[in-house]
Amino acid sequence: MPESGLPADVEQFIAEYIRTIEHLEVVLAVASAPQGGASVSEVFSKVRSSEASVRERLDELADEGVLTRESDRYRVSTKNPALSNTITELGRAYKERSIRVIQTIYSDRRRAMRELSDAFRIRRKDKNG
Repeated sequence: MPESGLPADVEQFIAEYIRTIEHLEVVLAVASAPQGGASVSEVFSKVRSSEASVRERLDELADEGVLTRESDRYRVSTKNPALSNTITELGRAYKERSIRVIQTIYSDRRRAMRELSDAFRIRRKDKNG
């Protein structure tokens, strides 16, 4: 199990697809929908951010292959059979250890931002330089 305490497949899924809490909530809302999938308004009623933002997240996740889009409905992609299990594990982890999941979502981004800012940091020249 990785340092986060989350299953490795869940941590990998977060690193690849979950950039914000809204992404997480959208994925879990679609995964919990009945077999017919969920519309933008149905996901919005669970996530409660903004309908436009929910639509953007749904489209992003569909473009990345996590979700499939059929007319106005979204469902978890069936191309990768393990994906559904990973999302189920993610939902369970979020219910049981929400702080740990949130830390995992944002920890890699903070590290990447720090590395980027360090790359642009002006360093003092030494006395000989």
